[in-house]
Amino acid sequence: MKKICLLSAVICAVLFAALPAFAQPYSPSEAAEQTYGNWKFRLSTSSNYQFETDIDDGGEFSLYRITGGVNVLYNFNPCTTLDTSVGYEYLNYDFGDDGYSRFPWNKIHSGSVRSVLRWRESEQWEYFGGPIFTLGMEEGADWEDSIGGGLTAGFKYFHSDTLTIGAGLTGMSQFEKGDPLIIPMILLNWKFAPGWQLRNALNDLGSKGGTGLEVAWRCFGPLELVAGAQYMRRDFRLSESGGGNDGIGQERGIPLYVMANMDVTKNMRLSVFGGGIVNGKIRLEDNNGDAIRSEDYDATPIAGARLGFMF
Repeated sequence: MKKICLLSAVICAVLFAALPAFAQPYSPSEAAEQTYGNWKFRLSTSSNYQFETDIDDGGEFSLYRITGGVNVLYNFNPCTTLDTSVGYEYLNYDFGDDGYSRFPWNKIHSGSVRSVLRWRESEQWEYFGGPIFTLGMEEGADWEDSIGGGLTAGFKYFHSDTLTIGAGLTGMSQFEKGDPLIIPMILLNWKFAPGWQLRNALNDLGSKGGTGLEVAWRCFGPLELVAGAQYMRRDFRLSESGGGNDGIGQERGIPLYVMANMDVTKNMRLSVFGGGIVNGKIRLEDNNGDAIRSEDYDATPIAGARLGFMF
């Protein structure tokens, strides 16, 4: 993990050092129309509830979740943008007595910082890459053992005004694992009919780092209706005093959801969503990364809301 964090820092430094090489815009006419040094900020906060569900072989749990984040974009020139985001997530697991005796955690704090440099090489091609740093820990755990890191890189191809496709790869460290977690990415934004869009599902719906696909329908002006699916993955270091003995807690699942996005003003969006998590799994590992127990849990409803600002 330390090697990956160090490599991330080196890559970040190289990207900043390489900025002068990206200084020439691909379109002189577009360069004349845009102002360099253009800052954009996005703020968001969300809250959702994962209703009580039964764990195989006994026990039950529910989950309350709060998140907050800020995203900063800085345009060095018309073809080079630095996209930096900082996020925080609070999870409050509520296990029944039987569940807590087998999966001994409660309050989880996690965060992430990612800084991606985007270079628009031409009107059709864009390349991106940068480091990611993460933190996932139960309250009272050793934060130094809860840090992770990785790298992401990929490309986009702007085929037309209605279709953008691309691919990428993310490599992340794993708690007590020598090999990184490799996550392939398929990027898609397809406006296949007037008012309709098929796109990547990157919404923060209870799945930290969730990825998937969703279909959106702009039914009128400020209102958009969405249906989609994501893959959910959570990993966090447990405390020694809470019964987890410095081990690792994990949760996996697939959220299926419907969502309504309302553009309240030009700079503010309110989203409400509901759905369910299927193929849920919860797992406890010791401090060497070896499995102690792993159980499936029943499909469970989720509901929540998110508020976002852009300026």
